[in-house]
Parts: sequence; structure tokens; C-alpha cells
Amino acid sequence: MADPQLFRCRLLKTRDLKLLAIASLLLGGFTGRAILDVLGAPATFGLGAGFRVVIALVWLGVPSKVPVKSN
Repeated sequence: MADPQLFRCRLLKTRDLKLLAIASLLLGGFTGRAILDVLGAPATFGLGAGFRVVIALVWLGVPSKVPVKSN
């Protein structure tokens, strides 16, 4: 709410990323609750742990930052 260009009708990276984060959080909450109702608590916990393992494995593929040499 502190963004001075919050209600401007054009692409604004900072605002759009905030809105995407809020939408993702809401979608994840609704999806998690739906999975909990269908599968039950143990299976939902296992599914969440599996997603975290996949995310950890994806992070292993991120290249390291190359240090900049100064003269």
C-alpha cells in the first residue's frame, strides 16, 4: 500500500510481483485445503514434504555467482 504508483493502469514490476505473490499465497492455501479434504492429513503432509524435496533438488541446479575480478 506504500507504493505511490499502486493504482496506475500500466505495467509496474514492483506492484505486479506483489500481486502475484498474494495471488499465489491464496491459491496455495485453497489448494492445500482441498487436498487435505480429499486425501487426509498424512497424505497431505507427505505431498508437501515431497514438494520441498523437489524444490531443494532444483536449487542444486542453480549456477553459482561468478566473482567479479577488480583490476
